[in-house]
Amino acid sequence: MLKGSLRIARIAGIDIGIHYTWFIIFVLITWSLAAGYFPVEYPGWGDLLYWLTAALAAFLLFVSVLIHELAHSLVARSRGVPVRSITLFLLGGISNLESEPEKPAVEFAIAIVGPLTSVALAGISGRWVSLAWRRPGRSGPRLTTWWRSIFCWRPSTYCQASRWMVAVFCARSSGAPPMI
Repeated sequence: MLKGSLRIARIAGIDIGIHYTWFIIFVLITWSLAAGYFPVEYPGWGDLLYWLTAALAAFLLFVSVLIHELAHSLVARSRGVPVRSITLFLLGGISNLESEPEKPAVEFAIAIVGPLTSVALAGISGRWVSLAWRRPGRSGPRLTTWWRSIFCWRPSTYCQASRWMVAVFCARSSGAPPMI
C-alpha cells in the first residue's frame, strides 16, 4: 500500500487501503454535489437529503473505482502476477502488482479489463439510476462513469491505456501471435 494509507479491508486475499488524500476528494465531491448539482437538479429535497445523497454518490464513485481496480488485480492474479494491494487515493485507485507481466498478452489482459469493467458499470449504473429516479435524460452517475472509462483509454493518461498500448507494440515487434 502507498505510504500514508489505512488498511480498511481484504477482498479475495488482496489488502484494500485508503490513502489520506482520498478523504480530501471525497469531501470535495460530496460538497460539490450537495451544494451545486443536487439543489439545481432536484429542488425541494432539503439540505439533509442533498448531503446524504451526495455522500452516497461520492462513496459509490469510489466503489466503482475499487471494482475497476479489483478487475485489474483479479486478472493479474489469474495470470500468475501476484498482487500486493489496492489503494484508493486522490486520483482514483492503484493496484500494486508484485512483479511485471512477462508476456504482452498478459499485460494487455490486465490493462484492458479495468476500462471494460468501467464501461459495464456505466451501463448498470445508468439503468439503476433511470429506474430509481425515473428522470429520463438525467444520467449524471452514468455519465461520470462513462467519462472515467473513456479517460482510461487515452494513451497519454496516467491510467492503464499506456500499459495496453505497450503490450500491443511489444507483441507486434516481437513477432508474438495476436493476443486475442
